[in-house]
Amino acid sequence: MHDFRVSIELDSPLLLGGSKAGQVDSAGLIRPASVRGLMHTFARALFGPLLAGNGPNTRNWERRLLGAQGGVKVVGSEPGATFRIEVEPHPLNSGNYLNCPHNSGKGRRSGFDEGQTAALIIRPRPAAVVADPQLPAMLWTVLWTGLAFGSLGNRCRRGYGSLTVTGIQAVGGGAPPPVLGFEEGTQALPTWPDLPKDENDLACTLHAGFKTAQAVATAWLPLTLPRGSRSGGRPPFFQLLGSDLVYMGRVYSTCRVAMAELMGACHRELGNAAGLYRKTMGAGGSDRLASPLWVRLYRTEAGWVPLATFSGDPDPSSRKAVDNVLTAIGAAPASRSLTALATGRRC
Repeated sequence: MHDFRVSIELDSPLLLGGSKAGQVDSAGLIRPASVRGLMHTFARALFGPLLAGNGPNTRNWERRLLGAQGGVKVVGSEPGATFRIEVEPHPLNSGNYLNCPHNSGKGRRSGFDEGQTAALIIRPRPAAVVADPQLPAMLWTVLWTGLAFGSLGNRCRRGYGSLTVTGIQAVGGGAPPPVLGFEEGTQALPTWPDLPKDENDLACTLHAGFKTAQAVATAWLPLTLPRGSRSGGRPPFFQLLGSDLVYMGRVYSTCRVAMAELMGACHRELGNAAGLYRKTMGAGGSDRLASPLWVRLYRTEAGWVPLATFSGDPDPSSRKAVDNVLTAIGAAPASRSLTALATGRRC
């Protein structure tokens, strides 16, 4: 058996839609389809920079790993689903939350309360494991990356829906899937069974985990990529370009205060320089790309800490609006990147 169970905890409310608009699922469960979507997003984010930004190749190997999005098989074109996701049936409590914590006039919607726990079960299909024995390890790597740097549901890029991995184990006992390139049983990707001590402790752990995820993906891609596939321009999707473009914010007393300051800063930038904001935050142009600034929250012993990942032009002259938002939440780019913090701590 290659199935594994991932334990998670909600660090901020999860505004995840159900069968009725603006309401969570009546069963009180995290939707497996939403988790699958997060994995597709972060497979592209992780693979893209390693494939020199080649969009078609990135999507090709995203589908090679995860199957066609939604698990639909188009005969002769797209692979079918390579795995299933199940959610353990322990319903979550829900409440009503402001869509925009900085502005109560923007309305409310229901969401799952923070501080609760849940578990995801990943079941690789046996035939897919025969075709690629490294499939379970790669599924865990992509899921870890999505949960470590991303989030789920409505307003997920602005603090809501932050989920932290608290543990992983094989279904039925035994060791979790070994990480490609490491010895059998080595727990190379970090989990947080206890709260991180502070933002510096969190930065060191995330920096090491990100390097591991990149190394695992680099080791896997040559096993499946034909020669000459690493070329192309920057694709129009979210990318994890490097830990020097991931920033740690200041500590907040509650997740709501953190989200209110974050969304307030975004609102001010929109009002002060609408054109520049829309361009740098992904809303400009006919394609209306999703925001390249993804901010999730981590709960630590000291409080809630924003983690902001920027996927865009690293040229400072073209990202003023982004830098202003980062500064507002205490994530000044020069000193608060994962690279700078980890180097300073000599992790």
